[in-house]
Amino acid sequence: STMMTGKVPFTHGIRDNGLFILAEEQETLAEILKKEGYACGAAIGAFPLLSRFGVDQGFDFYDERLGGEFEDPEGNRVIRKKRLFFDERKAALVNESIFPWLDEHKDEPFFAWLHYFDPHHPHEPPPPYNHRFADDLYLGEIAYSDECIGVLVDKLKEMGVYDNTMIVFLSDHGEGRGQHNEYTHSLLAYNSTLHVPLVIKNPGGAKGQRISKRVGTVDLLPTILKRIGIEPADDLQGVSLIDCLNPGFQESEPQTLYAETLSPRLTHGLGEIRAFYDGEYKYLHGPRKELFNIAEDPDELNNLIEAEPEVASRM
Repeated sequence: STMMTGKVPFTHGIRDNGLFILAEEQETLAEILKKEGYACGAAIGAFPLLSRFGVDQGFDFYDERLGGEFEDPEGNRVIRKKRLFFDERKAALVNESIFPWLDEHKDEPFFAWLHYFDPHHPHEPPPPYNHRFADDLYLGEIAYSDECIGVLVDKLKEMGVYDNTMIVFLSDHGEGRGQHNEYTHSLLAYNSTLHVPLVIKNPGGAKGQRISKRVGTVDLLPTILKRIGIEPADDLQGVSLIDCLNPGFQESEPQTLYAETLSPRLTHGLGEIRAFYDGEYKYLHGPRKELFNIAEDPDELNNLIEAEPEVASRM
């Protein structure tokens, strides 16, 4: 919802999976682009983004069929997930769902959103990745997803639209993988889960340019709108990154950013955590208050809450 609205959670109202619905008065990227004459299509990979939660606003096509697998690629019967895990489908099936729609709209402006859920607990990559990465199935799921993204890129080239298509690749979170004793995500708010990839292919823009400036997923909507010549609304909390995509971009001070995980309280009866980034500092407000200089301590191991109380108080 943050990606799709350019607003932070306490503004757009979605605070946890499965418990909230994006209100109709929130304007999404798809709704804006639809008004501008874009065809808008999506295929999602897992339960948290079902249309019942409202994030489908503005899409003409929204494929959310998650129960289509009866056999895995080796011919074994698929057992439906129970209790702890979300219903999901593999990235190849997400591609398969949206490719006919892409063929139908390749000769007009289109916005396609593909949601791959594979690098996510539980880690169950299909063959041959379950064998090649038997010692680390999480990396196997990443490699499998990478292959499926390659299939998508090949599809855009086959359609003849790759060169003039803007592609944005990013994630909503990472996995703790044991850092700070968090093996998956959502209970804590360290950079092991908050620091995510953002890769933008910008037709006509700089190539191979790496930006160290701190940005957020909240910046996605204003960046896309600026790139195609649409002025973002004044009430957005994200900022356009379009200058970062141009040759000769000069690094500037990182913006302040907000993040939160209310899931521990809302879903598990534990304590919520809110994070605030400002310059070199990151402050965590929760059951145990923490302050880190993430420029000097990127792994967030040295809590400065007592050493620098004035910084913590300000943040």
